[in-house]
Amino acid sequence: MSAAFFFGVLGPLSVLQDGESVSVGGPKERAVLATLLARANHLVTVDMLVEAVWGDHPPRSAERTLQAYVARIRGVLEPERSPGTGSTILVKEGSGYRLRLETE
Repeated sequence: MSAAFFFGVLGPLSVLQDGESVSVGGPKERAVLATLLARANHLVTVDMLVEAVWGDHPPRSAERTLQAYVARIRGVLEPERSPGTGSTILVKEGSGYRLRLETE
């Protein structure tokens, strides 16, 4: 059974899973998720995400660190997904990521 998520984006980012508050991580993970939510169901390039997190001065390790943030967010959004299986919610596509959400 798939979890139901609610994302609050007006004011501080909040995430509810089945009505319960869920921690997404620190400020940088939250910036990644907020950027993906702002463009839900559309491709968000790695460059866009790096800029959202670090602005004009990203560290050399930005892309590798971004991958770690995405992995943590995937763990929150798909806690029952087996390691090594593909994500169905936050997917890697070409030069970026797509957050697949059903909207009401």
